[in-house]
Amino acid sequence: MSVEHKTMLLRSSTAEWRKNTLRINYRDVAVMKLAFKYN
Repeated sequence: MSVEHKTMLLRSSTAEWRKNTLRINYRDVAVMKLAFKYN
């Protein structure tokens, strides 16, 4: 994650940060699953 993105998340509210973190985690898990599937 970029520094700009981290800063943006830190500046947002706690609820918004949690929502963004969950979205990022779900995306990363999907990417990892695809990576394993095609390796």
